[in-house]
Amino acid sequence: MKVLIVEDEAELGTLLQSLLKREKFTTDLAPDLEWAKEALLSQDFDLVLLDRRLPDGDGKDLVEFCKLKGISTRFLFLTALGDLEHKIEGLELGGDDYLTKPFEPEELIARIHALLRRNFDLSEVDWRAGRIVYYPKSRSVMINGESVVLTRRELIIFEQLIRSAGRVVTRDAIEAAAYGFDDDIRSNTMESHISRIRKLLEKHNAGASIRAIRGVGYTLREDA
Repeated sequence: MKVLIVEDEAELGTLLQSLLKREKFTTDLAPDLEWAKEALLSQDFDLVLLDRRLPDGDGKDLVEFCKLKGISTRFLFLTALGDLEHKIEGLELGGDDYLTKPFEPEELIARIHALLRRNFDLSEVDWRAGRIVYYPKSRSVMINGESVVLTRRELIIFEQLIRSAGRVVTRDAIEAAAYGFDDDIRSNTMESHISRIRKLLEKHNAGASIRAIRGVGYTLREDA
């Protein structure tokens, strides 16, 4: 299990890393929101331990950022803002739990294990990029409020890209998802599917485009 700790107090951040590593978690430490956003765009985390008061803003903004980017994870607010109003606000914004400082390490670990035991249904999360919204539950694509139709394989490829929007998806990962062992995958098969998806995005002014990363794979990124 991988945990991102978003905490600007260096001593506390180091303490949290040490505590979680003893529990066999892999951890990364982000001292501010921008650092945390870069980390979440580049890799997957099972849980984010999130402070509210950060040098570049309120930690709650990171929850909204993940919603907009289609990044699926759990959030445990760990903050000195402990009055009822702040707790309710944090939970209503999408936080999964809220623990105030100072805290007992045993309680923190117990809450983390409880969160990670919960079923986390990715089909309940809409994935977004630019003006695109993808609904995993119905497997439907909307661009600028208009429904867009993709073939079965195009839809699988598109799903791989939008669920990791802003990050690179390897060619091998796309092939494994979209093609069976018995399929004849010619050298231009994937390129043909991706080319058609690209044209659809351009046609509908999607605000995001597919870019090839030579020798690695593809990424769906919002247009500048």
